[in-house]
Amino acid sequence: MKKSYGRHWNTSGFNLWPILIVATNLLAGLVDISDAHAGGSPFVLQCGDDEKIARIVVRAGSRIDFLGIECRKPGRNVGRIFKTGGKGGTRHEFKFSGHLHTVKITKGRCNARSERVCSIRFETSSGQKSKHYGMNGSTRKTLGNNGEIYGFYGRSGAELDDLHVLTRKVWAKSDREINTEKFMKIVNTQMRGAMGYAAVL
Repeated sequence: MKKSYGRHWNTSGFNLWPILIVATNLLAGLVDISDAHAGGSPFVLQCGDDEKIARIVVRAGSRIDFLGIECRKPGRNVGRIFKTGGKGGTRHEFKFSGHLHTVKITKGRCNARSERVCSIRFETSSGQKSKHYGMNGSTRKTLGNNGEIYGFYGRSGAELDDLHVLTRKVWAKSDREINTEKFMKIVNTQMRGAMGYAAVL
């Protein structure tokens, strides 16, 4: 009589299932899989080095459905448009001078099954403030506040699921100028006694 051999997880009377369950739990703790359950898909809206955000378009109702920015070079009347999100909600437009400095958002379920960006408000370096778009969520966040906001990134689908900002330092005129008199004094002090040096500005 032929013996039949079947595949099984019990070896020499030792059950391997408990080990597999423990190993799976350990791996789940080591690997961050939270992004796999986040809504929407990743997006980036970003102006170039020589551009700034000149206009923002938002569609909102009970949550933020759409976000668009216009990136424009200084002295230009027309720029490049970048956008993300869906077609729901009411359209709003925010034009401003100076640069975008702060974005305030609230997050929550916003009458949805999972987390969304429920509301958004923009503030500029010159003190201009947009209207409050959307409805309040349970969590408040302030984005920016440390330079010029030149773009956004996050996750979106038919609505905005998550939002962050890209910032860069705002250079003052004094930051770019060299005090030549002070510079030459430093050179003369540091190089005193050295032979045959030259400093060219």
